[in-house]
Amino acid sequence: MTKYFSVDVSNDIHIINLCETLEQARETCLAGAVEAHEFADDMDEYENYESNDLPYAVYGVVLGKAECKKKTLTEEEKDERCSDFDYVLEKPEIVDYPKDDNWIKCSDRLPPLIGDRSKPVLVWCDNCGQYDIGVWDEYDGWDVYCVTHWQPLPPPPTE
Repeated sequence: MTKYFSVDVSNDIHIINLCETLEQARETCLAGAVEAHEFADDMDEYENYESNDLPYAVYGVVLGKAECKKKTLTEEEKDERCSDFDYVLEKPEIVDYPKDDNWIKCSDRLPPLIGDRSKPVLVWCDNCGQYDIGVWDEYDGWDVYCVTHWQPLPPPPTE
């Protein structure tokens, strides 16, 4: 599952917003930049806006995060710490999110149907280790054997 972010530059403290979709990240990034521009316009502070706000009005994909594991304390450790807490947090470590390679597991979701069939999609056949073009049929299943993953076909060339 891909996560997105944008940086809101509409005030002196640039805030990172976490977003569910790329479009939300783009919209919140632009909204913050527009609000900061309006303030700069009202105050005739373009130089400050140009150097301190606009370069940080960015959005993108979250690649990972810092995470702390919980360690449950024994009764002896609780006594040593003079603490009522049942656990402590270990030092943070970086956790990389799985890379989104655009492949969709068939067990998660099947291609959308137009009538009782999907448009042709790119499929991965796990047992033979090959790509193919396949169609999902509501009644007959895949027209290609042993499909485990799929993704929409890329758009055709424009020239």
